[in-house]
Amino acid sequence: MTVGAAPTGRRALIVEDEEYRIPPLVEVLGEHGLAHDTAGTAAEGCRLIRAHAYDLVVLDLFLAAGDPRLERKLGPDAFVHWGGVLILEEIARIGYRTHLVVTTASIGSAVEVRRLTDLEFHLLDKPVDLRAFRRLVGRLLGGPST
Repeated sequence: MTVGAAPTGRRALIVEDEEYRIPPLVEVLGEHGLAHDTAGTAAEGCRLIRAHAYDLVVLDLFLAAGDPRLERKLGPDAFVHWGGVLILEEIARIGYRTHLVVTTASIGSAVEVRRLTDLEFHLLDKPVDLRAFRRLVGRLLGGPST
């Protein structure tokens, strides 16, 4: 878990297992004055969501569950690394209120996820276009959007 400080008191969580994708997202969040935590598995992301209030959660749809119990929940026929779905389920289960951004290299799969949940989330294709991410964060939370 990485923790960054921000003067606004607002926080974001990035759940991403490909570490090289995190620094550009952190840069944009910093432009908007958000502190950030990072998690590399669904289990760690769920733990952080239960422990902290986040103004924004950015999560990769395809990442490791990180916990054998969660992997069993996905089932033997499921894509084992569909951990983002577990995070969305946890957010819905506990009634967590936050802005959600889902990133994926498989937009078709994300469309399927929309059918499985009533949660509203914004979808960004990978690699994430940082200009689009910057505009989205600005629209969701206010602040710079150019």
